[in-house]
Amino acid sequence: MDECLLCHRHPRRVAALCQSCHDKVTDALTQAPALYVHGCQGVSGSSHGLTDKLSTPKPGSRSPLRDGVLELCDALARSLLSWEAATRAALDRPQLPAAVRAGHGVQRAAATISADLAAALGPPYGVAHASHLLTLSASLRDRLGLTPLVHQLAAPCPNCDTRALVRRDGDDHVSCRMCGNSWPERHYALLARLLVAESSDEDTK
Repeated sequence: MDECLLCHRHPRRVAALCQSCHDKVTDALTQAPALYVHGCQGVSGSSHGLTDKLSTPKPGSRSPLRDGVLELCDALARSLLSWEAATRAALDRPQLPAAVRAGHGVQRAAATISADLAAALGPPYGVAHASHLLTLSASLRDRLGLTPLVHQLAAPCPNCDTRALVRRDGDDHVSCRMCGNSWPERHYALLARLLVAESSDEDTK
């Protein structure tokens, strides 16, 4: 079976990606508009993300943190707008005029890509765009202190028997970083009990 073109570890499930990578890209697209605005407003106290065009930090700024966050916001916007243009070209659709407000452009681009994600992930650069989106989103979240707490579970994965199970704080799913499988926490708890019971039966034989 062909491997995922993003992580190169798990088999493809959806388009060119494994289920885990597909879910990550989908989540990143869904959250991108709010993340962009939060980044712009969080460091400037203004509505930069909604009212201004794309900008770059001013030379000689005395606020590296602010400039770093705004730089990431603009990189995120430019990346999504470029991916949107490539997606529209792949679908043979006319290009749209540039959004007057950068935040609206980000929202429109994320919606366009999400609506036709299979086409957006196509060659030659679809997967590269997805990878760039994940990298920028993670960097921006880290700068803003939004990186979620991840709980490492002690039990091995029921699918690959590797100790790589994690659960994000507040999430109701358990996932394996090695094989990419995931389960609702209630289903995982039941599966874990069944495996323990099976192991106990074997030990008593």
